[in-house]
Amino acid sequence: MKSEYTHFIPENVAPKGATRIVVKKDGEEVCSIPASRFGSLTPPTGEPTYSFGLISDPHIEPSSTLKSERLEMALRFFSETDCAFVCDCGDSTNAGFKVGETVNVSQFAEYKRICDLFPSLPVYNIAGNHDHYKAQLTGNYSPTLPTETTLPDGTVYPVGTPLLTLYEHYTGHGIYYEVSHGSDVFLFVGQPTNGVPMDSGIRDWLAAKLEEHKERRCFVFVHPFIDESWTSSPTEVADVIKDSGNPCNARGNSLFGYWGAYSTNLFMNIMSRYTNAILFHGHSHMMFEAQEYDETANYTNRNGFHSVHVPSVGNPRWLKGDDGTWTDKEAEAPVVPQAYLVDVYDDCIHLRGLSYAEDGWAPVAVGTYRIGI
Repeated sequence: MKSEYTHFIPENVAPKGATRIVVKKDGEEVCSIPASRFGSLTPPTGEPTYSFGLISDPHIEPSSTLKSERLEMALRFFSETDCAFVCDCGDSTNAGFKVGETVNVSQFAEYKRICDLFPSLPVYNIAGNHDHYKAQLTGNYSPTLPTETTLPDGTVYPVGTPLLTLYEHYTGHGIYYEVSHGSDVFLFVGQPTNGVPMDSGIRDWLAAKLEEHKERRCFVFVHPFIDESWTSSPTEVADVIKDSGNPCNARGNSLFGYWGAYSTNLFMNIMSRYTNAILFHGHSHMMFEAQEYDETANYTNRNGFHSVHVPSVGNPRWLKGDDGTWTDKEAEAPVVPQAYLVDVYDDCIHLRGLSYAEDGWAPVAVGTYRIGI
């Protein structure tokens, strides 16, 4: 497997199983580094204590068989790779529950159908902005069922049932929740509405959980990346927080910007207080290769905590240049679904970036990291 690798950051490591690194000048190979001399680029050795799959932004809608196929391909790979479970950073559906005279549950039903194909592989997801689009699950406008509703699986809910109940039916959890695996803690922090990353109650819950588990390693999952896009033009790099997931003009797409400086800074202060925690998020859809133009596109710790962006498994976007233009059209760029296979060790995690090709999932060098935590 050959991988082009043009932009190093200190946390990058070679893909697991790589035999050499080729050095090129003007496109021509000038020398190569054998695996025995990788040095700091050597991935962790030995067997991990466990592994989990990491995806984001499936954007499932029954009218798009491609998105369903992509999610199923990813889950099948993780199942065959003996992952303990899969974490989904949100926008599991494209429009959530459609509400009119009746409620349309087809998107969440399709998402659950795909997950249920792999009964031994739990999938833990969170609500992203798209999961609220047609009807907020909580907040000032949280619709209830206008009529008695029978779901496709035969479950009957009476008139007046909150849509949040249906969300819990299809996902098995609420907007925010905790899961433990071994000595590690997983904190899933979904959005309460389509325009707000979290409310004060959810933020306080997160802070309390991080304090409770300050002696344990904590993995925190939110949907959007962090960005102070309200401070100035979102294209002026010097005026924004340099977090992962916001390469070039994509910075203006952060929901944290709508949240406001006060609440965002409270959240960042919480995260920076706990060195035992690492943040994962999606939302921008940008592929691993965006790191060529923005070294923080996939990972950064410059805000005082580890922050990892997860690309889209359903609707990937290719960053075309440092002017911020992007495309999601296969005819214009090698747009393919991407995900992480995360190997967990006692003293670090190994983020193994994966990209789908015709012959299956293959490692992407620009998306591989070793993070000590």
